[in-house]
Amino acid sequence: MKQSNQTLFTMLDLIAQRIAALLIGLVLGLIIAISLMWWVTDMDQWWILVVVPLACGIVCGLVGDKALEIFKEIAKWTS
Repeated sequence: MKQSNQTLFTMLDLIAQRIAALLIGLVLGLIIAISLMWWVTDMDQWWILVVVPLACGIVCGLVGDKALEIFKEIAKWTS
């Protein structure tokens, strides 16, 4: 019983890490998209606000654990 609980918590931890990586990617993508929109004055480029965050979110979600490790290292350097 203890083994199955530990396996469940490990699976939940991995899922939580993937979701966190996806959210980090979405926020990072939104920041990049907004900075790109700062340069692009034509509002016909509105799709940048949709495509860039989704792409960053998908990439970070796929990479998952590695993306979190990279962001943790960046946080160590900046603090």
